[in-house]
Amino acid sequence: MKKIIVSILTIVISLITIFNFSIDLHADCKFNSSSGADVTKMVEGCLEWSWVVEVDWVATIEGAFKDKINKWTNNIALFLGLLAIGSVIYGWLMMTLSAWEDEKITKAKDIVKWSLLGLLGVILATTIVTLVIKLIYWLGETVVK
Repeated sequence: MKKIIVSILTIVISLITIFNFSIDLHADCKFNSSSGADVTKMVEGCLEWSWVVEVDWVATIEGAFKDKINKWTNNIALFLGLLAIGSVIYGWLMMTLSAWEDEKITKAKDIVKWSLLGLLGVILATTIVTLVIKLIYWLGETVVK
């Protein structure tokens, strides 16, 4: 019974909040796009507690997309780099503890070799992705201008 009362009160409070916000949102709004007026003039009376700010949306979206790709690339590179370094440490530890057994030493050398090549590949791939992104955005800027 207690859960039902709390649920009903939550729904009623949510509806009242949404209804009040929607009333305040559309109060005194005069959207008249046919007059050729500026957007700031059209929405002047809509939200008294806020203001309209001019933003270059194209630059903001492009910058956000570029930053998102760089962030993903860096996070993946960090994970793979740490994995490669951990593998190198594991290989060296295996080589140290091999007790001069040729089979274990060969396996440990292979682990170290492929881990170092993987680390080099991660560094190279991150550099290539960064250069391609910069090239694409540079070409986009030169074509737009």
